[in-house]
Amino acid sequence: MNIRPGTELTIFLEENKTSFKSFLVGEKKDAHIVAGLPEKLPFAKENLVKDAVVSVRYSDEDNICEFRTKILQTLEEPAGLILLQYPLKVEIIEKRSRRRINCLVEARFEIVFEENNRLVSGIIENISKTGCSCVIKKTGKAELSFSLGDVINLRCQFPGLSGEQTAEGTIIRLQHLQDEVYAGIRFEKELWWVPPYNPERKN
Repeated sequence: MNIRPGTELTIFLEENKTSFKSFLVGEKKDAHIVAGLPEKLPFAKENLVKDAVVSVRYSDEDNICEFRTKILQTLEEPAGLILLQYPLKVEIIEKRSRRRINCLVEARFEIVFEENNRLVSGIIENISKTGCSCVIKKTGKAELSFSLGDVINLRCQFPGLSGEQTAEGTIIRLQHLQDEVYAGIRFEKELWWVPPYNPERKN
């Protein structure tokens, strides 16, 4: 596996269709993978039983990858850890056309409906000229606001540029966690305001 320690993982427990955020601690090739186990989970720890099937998703600079495996063991000491069987294969589920830039930019997301639009706030975690990944805290009906294929109007103040920048895109990846919604957005056209850019071109 071409994955660095510290890489963020999303572990999806297939039996109860619930996921949680983790990170890679290390691996022993062809034996096991070690990931961090958060203190708070969206389900009882008793669900993390030996041989339970999980899907693990992560991203690098170019792709979003996923593999299926099973739990070998959970540990409480010296820290909360979960040992997963080394995967037989890793699949690329989304090949990014442009390299992503890691960032933490506050943004507003307007979800376009025929009846009325809905405005929510969130954080852009990484962005390229053709798409971005964002996280939105659940408040009220935030969880119900998002569906795959929804059209999104994004507004933000991007570092190094004056004024508000905008983009239109479509949700192509969506994941609901206990307190947050993670969404992948594909833009309708390449964005001039995402580096590398030509400041003189604004459309």
